[in-house]
Formats: sequence, C-alpha cells, structure tokens
Amino acid sequence: MINFHVSFVPDHIPGTNRVSISAVFALCAVLAVGGCAKRLSRPSAASLGTMQARYTTEPVNIDGVLDDQAWKTAPAYRMSLGEDRMAKGQRLAERGEVRLVWDDRNFYVGIRFRDRDIVAEADVDQISHYERGDLVEVFLKPRNQTWYWELYATPRSQKTSLWFPKTGTLTIRRCGLRVAARCQGTLNESHDKDRSWTAEVAMPLRDLVTADQSFGPGTQWSILVSRYNHRRGLKDPELSMVPQLSKTNYHLIEEYAVLELTRAGPE
Repeated sequence: MINFHVSFVPDHIPGTNRVSISAVFALCAVLAVGGCAKRLSRPSAASLGTMQARYTTEPVNIDGVLDDQAWKTAPAYRMSLGEDRMAKGQRLAERGEVRLVWDDRNFYVGIRFRDRDIVAEADVDQISHYERGDLVEVFLKPRNQTWYWELYATPRSQKTSLWFPKTGTLTIRRCGLRVAARCQGTLNESHDKDRSWTAEVAMPLRDLVTADQSFGPGTQWSILVSRYNHRRGLKDPELSMVPQLSKTNYHLIEEYAVLELTRAGPE
C-alpha cells in the first residue's frame, strides 16, 4: 500500500482551481520505485434521498453481465443532471441506472448506461480515468466520519481507488476493489453506433469496516454514484449522478443519499 497525503481540490470538480490527480499518481509512482436486462420498478423522485442496498445470500459473479438473481430484485435508481444544469435548460442525453446489493463480504454496485459512443482509452489501473473516457464513480462515506472512498470503473474493466481522510485531502490507497464491464457496442470506435455498457463493482467490507465504523443494517453510510459520459466531437463530457445534487460537484458530501442496508426481501 502506498499512502501519499496531499491537500488539493480534485481536478474533476467543475469551476474550481485545478491540480491534476494524474500528477499525484505520477509522483506516487516515483516514490514507490524500489520500495492505491430486465426493466425493474424504480423509486419515485421523492425517495431518492435514500438508496437501498438489499442483502443477498448468493455472492455476485463479477463479470459485468448483471444477470445474477440479486440484481433482479434490487431497486433501480435513475441518473440525472445536477439541478444547476437543469436550471439552465440542459437535459440528460443518455440515461443510466444503478442498483445496489451487499452480502457478508462485499458491497456491490451494478450499472447500465446507454451510450452511443463508448470510450475508454486507458488500459491500466489507478489513474484519473475521467480524463481518458467513460467512467462510473462510486463515493462511499460513513455519515459520522470525515473519510470516504472514491472508486472508479471503466467500460474496459479498469479501476481506481482513492481514499479521502477528509474533503480536499487525498490518499492514494489500493484496496480489494474488483471491477468487470461489458460493452454492447464497439469500444473506442466512433464511426459506428453503440448501445450501452454495463459494469459490476465489488468493494470488500474489510476495506470499509474500521475499529469505530461497522457496515450493515442500522449503520450510518451515505453514497453517490456519478458518471462521466464522453463522446467524440463533444468538448466536455456529460456529467450525471444519483442522487441529484444541487450543483455539479461530486464532492458535495452533505448531499449524498443515505445508504439503507437491509436484509429484508422485496415487498
């Protein structure tokens, strides 16, 4: 494990002074030499302050397909633009859905994103993938702690794990994160029309649980799932998220949804 502390504003927050995460990764690498589909029922907009993860007795097979039984009964949450962009008349061009489940070993996130042009140029882990193509990000934060995880998954099954002791302070930290993705289309080919991509993310509970933080029903966690949707010919990627934030800033931790971990089955 490589731990490197640096106070900065992440460069993927629009409208801020930028210090590249790529530079942080490069510096850490130097220091390390010799030595981080079935359509389902959807919650109403009014319920998006809480996102439910249902318990599964069968571990999810991380292959990017989303055909496990656990996904079939998990609520599907729609992605949206931030309120600030919708107030300017912008509308979401390509939809996405998110599902959450958990078991005694892992917390799982499954996504299905419509995408006419699937882009993922990088073929390595632990880099700033939002600069290189399409991306899903998962933010997991204990509500009574300052620290939180930021996890990446790409259509190419690459991953990155970042740990923030507090907002604005980054620690490069590897963990047991697993990622798998499938493309319904042709990756990195702009001359045809793709359909969508799916991904499954598994975060080991051992990387979430600490001496003063547990994980399970009744525990206090919050979550944000966000997306970078690149398309060739566009200057900037389309940014969407669930829950909807008041501003397009993925580090507005006070607006993350309450993560409800339940062992109950569907009603």
